[in-house]
Amino acid sequence: MQWLRRWWHARQRKVDLNILWPQIRIRATSLEQARKAFLMFAVHDEAWKCLGEEGIYQEILKLR
Repeated sequence: MQWLRRWWHARQRKVDLNILWPQIRIRATSLEQARKAFLMFAVHDEAWKCLGEEGIYQEILKLR
């Protein structure tokens, strides 16, 4: 069942990046502000928390 959870979390993260991130980016006054807002979401979401702090940080640095 672990593979199913990993797959589901990856799918949820992809949805977040495709839907939530663009909306945050549009409303933020800067890229840094958008990243901070997304970080506040990610650290409380199971699909992101499973990456660990370093994993979340690395993924957020990729956001443009």
